[in-house]
Amino acid sequence: MKYVITMTLLLLAAGCGGSRVTGKVAYEDGAPVAHGTIVFTTDKVMYSGTIQKGGNYALGVTQNAQRIPFGTYKVWLSGTERVEDNIGGYIPKGELVPPITVSFPQVSPEFASSSKTPHTAEVHSGRVQFDFVIKRHPEWDKQQK
Repeated sequence: MKYVITMTLLLLAAGCGGSRVTGKVAYEDGAPVAHGTIVFTTDKVMYSGTIQKGGNYALGVTQNAQRIPFGTYKVWLSGTERVEDNIGGYIPKGELVPPITVSFPQVSPEFASSSKTPHTAEVHSGRVQFDFVIKRHPEWDKQQK
């Protein structure tokens, strides 16, 4: 009886495996994606992590974080837009124009959608690192002028 219980517990523990996932997200020119969220998703689950200033991200690495279960994931990005909050100013009569928020996309649309992304990741045992190179949004050059 002890043998059956022990084997059952071992099999359950093996089936509940997961990994810590880290990596870096950069544009084709080598510049890091400076902010946003990286998302690992399947048809049933989604795990996400914050992209730090240098393009680095980490999932399942803090002490209480749930590790990422083994499997194949689609990988995409969200929240990578550059936002400017204080667009506005004075009009000729001296009246203040209220500030508005404008969002400028930075990531090419196929990387901002789970259905269009070309990136996948195969998560397996241990600490896993995935680095991604992505394209900028086609309007990026126009936004910079």
